[in-house]
Amino acid sequence: AGHATLGIYRELISTAKHHESLALWEQYGEKKIALRAENEEKLISLQAAATELGLPSYLVEDAGFTQIPSGSKTVLSIFGSEESVNKVTGKLKLL
Repeated sequence: AGHATLGIYRELISTAKHHESLALWEQYGEKKIALRAENEEKLISLQAAATELGLPSYLVEDAGFTQIPSGSKTVLSIFGSEESVNKVTGKLKLL
């Protein structure tokens, strides 16, 4: 989850398009919610849905330094308003 948070944050600060949204997120407590997806395919479909809605996302591919095989997609972060993100993740359960 830490890799996903840092990954999307780095992408957001590198583009002027998201500076205002990012500043508001920082100002109001940097809310983060962890949800559970069944498998890699679900993460990929969630990322596609986020992209379709114009929401920035970051999909973590594991480096393979632990028990997770290298290249495994393990975590997805999506940035946007709660209402917008819920359109993608609203049916997932809390982790």
